[in-house]
Amino acid sequence: MSRRIVFILIFVLSLLGCRQKPDFVEDRQGLLSPAERDRLVRVHGTLLGELDIHLKLVVLDASPDDLDALAAEIFAEQGVGRKTGAARGVLILVDPAGRQVRMEVG
Repeated sequence: MSRRIVFILIFVLSLLGCRQKPDFVEDRQGLLSPAERDRLVRVHGTLLGELDIHLKLVVLDASPDDLDALAAEIFAEQGVGRKTGAARGVLILVDPAGRQVRMEVG
């Protein structure tokens, strides 16, 4: 099931195109192949370059007690959105073990 979440995420993001290569993927569980990771990084470049949206993807290695609180904490600590002119950021937090995905938007 966790690979299915990753593939859906890749598909959705790939619809937006690709270009640049900033580092924004934090795969703590090692689910992404190098090709999948590269594809996501290129998509992030397009989002940042063309739409001024800073995207951060975090794949957790263990389920947290409170996924919502962790998402808010990561969003603030890592400054998601600070790379844009209008503080536009999206954090996608994937919890494969708990079969959950959380999006934090700012």
